[in-house]
Amino acid sequence: MLIPWKGQPFPPEGQRRATAEALVRILVIDDEPSLARSITALLQADDRLIEECGTVAEALARLNAAAYDLIVLDYRLPDASGLAVMDWLLSHERRESVIMISAEQSVEAAVGALRRGAADFLVKPYSAEQLRRSVAKTLAKRQTERSRRQTRQRLESSEQMHRYLVENSLDLIYTLDADGRFSYLNQRIESLLSHPRSALLGKHFSEIVYPGDLERARFSFNERRTGPRATSNLALRLTATRSAMWKATSTARSASCSTPWGSTTVPIPALQSTTPGPTVLRGACRATDSTSRAMATTASTTRLPISPTVTFSATA
Repeated sequence: MLIPWKGQPFPPEGQRRATAEALVRILVIDDEPSLARSITALLQADDRLIEECGTVAEALARLNAAAYDLIVLDYRLPDASGLAVMDWLLSHERRESVIMISAEQSVEAAVGALRRGAADFLVKPYSAEQLRRSVAKTLAKRQTERSRRQTRQRLESSEQMHRYLVENSLDLIYTLDADGRFSYLNQRIESLLSHPRSALLGKHFSEIVYPGDLERARFSFNERRTGPRATSNLALRLTATRSAMWKATSTARSASCSTPWGSTTVPIPALQSTTPGPTVLRGACRATDSTSRAMATTASTTRLPISPTVTFSATA
């Protein structure tokens, strides 16, 4: 099956290694060259790439050209305050972490930086260990957030792919809530039984169970017995519209069911008869808990003296 997809839901192993081993990019913004060099020397490591600049204008030019993991930013700069850089980061929705450094003792400077998302605010004079600890903590937090973001993106991609496969499956797949009402039906319900999917959502499963089988269906679906004493196989008839009987074709391959407790797929033999008339669909569905009973269909064709129905079996 060919699945329309934009990009790869899971990066290749080589790409993941390259991402994990990428250099940490740090931008030091300070108008005192000697201080900028000392910060660079203090933070230098084999896995880090550190650049320096001394004005807001130069900083914005570098930020326009590249992305960084961390910015060590002086509060007072010749052409504007460091807050201007943080305002630019916010307006452009950038993800760089910022550690603000200031010689000012004012609360306004610290509050302004922290409100704009600064990871830390260091007041000069600070110790070398204080700066190292702040940088290490900020980078560790950033790595954690990146890992969570990547995990969330992979889960979202996996969910979207799963939804596509379920929705376009030739199987009849659905879920029931704790009250036995349909919470999901894939579009196969319409081609197999000709029931409008929207009309069945929120409806009780009894809506499509043949009246003569309702008592057995309710007993089995509400059964609390487990183990060998639990019902292991149940055959019920499902009502289908008249048009479903005429539309039955050899395209049926299998049937699946899913409940809050489990799911399965059951192979279906191809239809052989093309004689118009009611169709009996037989099958099985297994759940992981005996309290759940779900319906699935397996196809064979016959002529019946009763109204069009679908027969299924549910295996605990």
